Amino acid sequence: MIDKGEISFEGGKQNLPDGWKWVKLGDYTTKIGSGITPRGGQSSYLKTGIPLIRSQNVHINYFEENGLAFISKEQDEEMEASRVIPGDVLLNITGASIGRVCVVPSKLCPANVNQHVTIIRSDGSWNPFFLAYFISTPDFQKFILDNQSGATRQALTKSIIENFKIPLPPLHEQKRIAEIVNRQMEAVEKARQNAIAQLEAAKELPTAYLRDVFSSPEAQQWDRKRLKEVCDKITDGTHQSPPFTTEGIPFLFVKNIVSGRIDFKVNQYISQKTYEELTRRCKPIKGDVLFSAVGSFGIAVVIETDKPFIFQRHIALIKPKREQVDSHFLAFYLNSPSGRQQSELAALGVAQRTVTLKSLSDFEILLPPYTIQKHIAETLTEKLTEAEQLCKTLEEQLEAIKKLPASLLRQAFNGEI
Repeated sequence: MIDKGEISFEGGKQNLPDGWKWVKLGDYTTKIGSGITPRGGQSSYLKTGIPLIRSQNVHINYFEENGLAFISKEQDEEMEASRVIPGDVLLNITGASIGRVCVVPSKLCPANVNQHVTIIRSDGSWNPFFLAYFISTPDFQKFILDNQSGATRQALTKSIIENFKIPLPPLHEQKRIAEIVNRQMEAVEKARQNAIAQLEAAKELPTAYLRDVFSSPEAQQWDRKRLKEVCDKITDGTHQSPPFTTEGIPFLFVKNIVSGRIDFKVNQYISQKTYEELTRRCKPIKGDVLFSAVGSFGIAVVIETDKPFIFQRHIALIKPKREQVDSHFLAFYLNSPSGRQQSELAALGVAQRTVTLKSLSDFEILLPPYTIQKHIAETLTEKLTEAEQLCKTLEEQLEAIKKLPASLLRQAFNGEI
C-alpha cells in the first residue's frame, strides 16, 4: 500500500511516493517504433505463419486473437526491424483505436506489427504490465487523445511517445502493483464474461417461449388457416412520398418497427389533411397488426395507441377479424420460429428482400379457440415482459462491470492498493 502522494496523470507534476520519479518514456526504452505494410498488402496474408499484429488485435489491456493475420518467414525477415518479443508493450497509434494498449502475449512470439501499432520495449526499467496499465488509465488516455497530431487523422508520432511522462517506481513496486491489478482485472473479466453469457441467454428467452407454444404437440392439433381467411384486410402503407411537415401526424418508416413495439420517435410528419387523404382507403387503428415487409422483414407488432399515424409501403397493415383472432396472439405467432420460417421462405430479392402482400396473405396460421388464444397471449406477454426486464438488468450490470477497470486503475495509480 502506497502511503504517500498521488500518481494520477496531469502532466507529471504530482508529488510521488519516496523512490518514485517522473521520467520521459524514451529515456528508459530500447525501442519505440511501428511496423510497415507487408509487401503485397492484405493479398499476401496467409492462414498460418508468423503472426502480424494489427490495431484490431490490440485492446485496452487485452489482446484479441480473432482477426489475427499471418505473413511468411520471408516477409518477416524483410520486416525484421518491427519484430515483437515477449515483454513488449503494444500501442495503437492511429485512427479510432488510438491509445489502446496491451502487453504482447508471450505465446504469440515471434510476431510482427504493421504501421498502425508501435512497439514499446523497456531497457529493463519497466514491468511491462505496470507500463501498459498506466498508459491505459483514463487520465492518460485523455492525454493521448488531446495530444494526437494530424489534421485529418488521429496519430501518435514517435516523438510524442518518447516524451510521455510516466511515473517510474522501483521495479519490485511495479511488479507488486501489476500483480494486484492483474488479479483484479482477471476477476473483472470473469465477471464480464459471465454477464455476457447471461445476457445472451436472456435474449434467447423470447424465441424459446414462442417456440414452446407454437411448436408444441398441442399446437399441431389447432386449426390451420390462411392469414387472408381470418383477416378483414391486408394492405400496406402509402406508395408515394407525401408532403412532409416539421410537426403534425407521425410518418413511420420500416426502421420504426422494432421487436415488440412501434417506435414513434420520427423526423417526418404530415398534416391532418394529408393524413385524411392517405387513410381514406384504410386507416390503422388500435388492435391492428403492423408487419415489416422489406429489409428487416418479418417483425409483427400490435398497434397499442389511438393516436393517428401513417406509414410507408414497406410496412404491411393486417386487420384481423376480431371475433376470430386475438391480435396479440397473431403477432406472437408471426414472430415465432414458425412464423419467421414462413417469412424467410416468402422473402424475394437479394439486396433488399421483400415479403409481398400476396405471400403474406397466404401464410398458414395455427389457430386454437379464441379463449385459448387470449390466455396464450396474456401468458406470453407476461413472460416476454419479464425477459425484457431481465435483459435490461443484465445490460446495466454489464455497463457497471465495464467501468470497473478504470476505477481499479485510478486506485492503483493514486496509491490506494
